[in-house]
Amino acid sequence: EGEDIDVSGEVSPDGRYISYTDWTTEDLAIYEIATGKKRRLTSPTEEERHGRVLRSIWSSDSQRIACNWHNKDNFRDLRIIGLDGSKHRVLYRDKDVFPLPVDWSPDGKHILAIFDNYYKDKVRQVGLISVADGAVSILETFKSRAVYYLYLGFSADGRYIAYDYQQKEGSQDR
Repeated sequence: EGEDIDVSGEVSPDGRYISYTDWTTEDLAIYEIATGKKRRLTSPTEEERHGRVLRSIWSSDSQRIACNWHNKDNFRDLRIIGLDGSKHRVLYRDKDVFPLPVDWSPDGKHILAIFDNYYKDKVRQVGLISVADGAVSILETFKSRAVYYLYLGFSADGRYIAYDYQQKEGSQDR
């Protein structure tokens, strides 16, 4: 029943839902595991319709989702939306930098993200975005695409960030 659920999202911390991109509408949606019900969380206006969700992550309390969005003007947004579809807001927007949400801090105050500007400036940065005001704090800059989002995250206590780093482009060494 969940065969159209893709890997662009993840399972909620409480284990009740899976967030994903509904590729028929390119909206953010959730799949309720126990019931098999699917529900879209975004329903953009016609002026936003040319955008799409590409990746989503859950807050530690399973009540909010952060996702990146390409809009019709080719800006890249990082947005937050409540589990019930409320409180939808743009947290970060940039024309050149692709913000990829990776993890939500255990205290709910920051989103760990990769800021990918590799095609323009040949850099990929790892940073924190404040959930309160969208302020960005860059933690590390890489001159390659050597950091991959699947291997980047907060420690359980939120004090550290661990990541897998490719030593040289094309190398298997980490």
